[in-house]
Amino acid sequence: MAYGPNNNAVLINGCKSLENLKVTLQLTAALITLGNNGFSLQLNCYPQANSTHLGVPLRWAQYVIAVYGDSVKWGIQYFSWPIGSGFSPKGNYGSFAQLAGGTGQPNSVPQGSVMGIALATDPKGQVTSATFSITFPGTGTSNHKFTFPATALCAIHGFQVDLVGPPVGTHTCTFTSGAGNLTYAVSAGTLAVATTTPACPNPDLPPGQLQPSTAETSNATYSAPSPPSGPTVSPVGLQTTALPAAPVSLTIPAIGVKTSLVHLGLQRNGTLQVPGTTTVAGWYTGSPRPGAAGSAVIAGHVDSRYGPGIFFWLRTMRVGERIYVKRADGTLAIFTVTGVRTYPKDQFPTSAVYGPAPDAELRLITCGGIFDQSVGSYLSNVVVFARLAT
Repeated sequence: MAYGPNNNAVLINGCKSLENLKVTLQLTAALITLGNNGFSLQLNCYPQANSTHLGVPLRWAQYVIAVYGDSVKWGIQYFSWPIGSGFSPKGNYGSFAQLAGGTGQPNSVPQGSVMGIALATDPKGQVTSATFSITFPGTGTSNHKFTFPATALCAIHGFQVDLVGPPVGTHTCTFTSGAGNLTYAVSAGTLAVATTTPACPNPDLPPGQLQPSTAETSNATYSAPSPPSGPTVSPVGLQTTALPAAPVSLTIPAIGVKTSLVHLGLQRNGTLQVPGTTTVAGWYTGSPRPGAAGSAVIAGHVDSRYGPGIFFWLRTMRVGERIYVKRADGTLAIFTVTGVRTYPKDQFPTSAVYGPAPDAELRLITCGGIFDQSVGSYLSNVVVFARLAT
């Protein structure tokens, strides 16, 4: 299972359960968004094996401070596999503080404010409560504490912090102002950046299933933790940069591909959706936008019983050939192929394809190899790896 894509680091404690994890964001510049649609600070966590709700394994835990509707709200969401047995508390996304002003803009937080999410754990490492807090300059601290029922206790082994759009509306935001320092701390053990993905496999979940990533996006970027390990890791610098526009079309001259791009998510079983027709390709919206740091993913069919699909000739691409992705604002991201690989589906390298990457990269995926008539599908996947050229 791969961790969800984002440009912030995933931190772990050697796969041990994280004890009393606390995340703090101290703002050195006001957080203001284009259109004043707000934002959210998300603590996205990865459960240990045997973490369940209603007897069903949990694959993702999310704790959120959201700023929208002119107030500060708390949110909790546990996601299960299979989908449908997660946990969402009564009163979720209720307000616990009113915005203090100071920026002249609605749905914003002024410089000098401090936001925090603290998870209390029991001796087994299970999260028993979550406390959300915000302190505005010159005022007291407002907070909300939620205590979990015995049926929703979850131990976590890793986490990623994301400053992204609000959990409503378009689920994205562009910060026109924003900077700060993130501090991570645990009461025992040592936090360190996960250098592989998944760093801590969860046997409760099927191989190759994608770890869900946050559906919200933004133009926030993060520096490497300093120091790189310790019980407290601080600061992780937060900045805002221009986020590329969403991709709308794909052109690959070497194999005669010219197609619009549809949006793809995850299926109920956690695997990547595929386009509804063989004549177009699709961008996985849980991956970075092409041209942003990380591994952008585009998938398409190889063929159907009616003939070749949009990616029929993908397997013939060669290193050095160019791939062109046009974005909604008319800009063009040009990628250079760095490798073409074929993998048996039961040995698919999820981390290499979907995992984080320090640079702007692209993955093109289709089916390939031997066609198994008994199951009506190919036994392998073809993956083209590419890196941003300009």
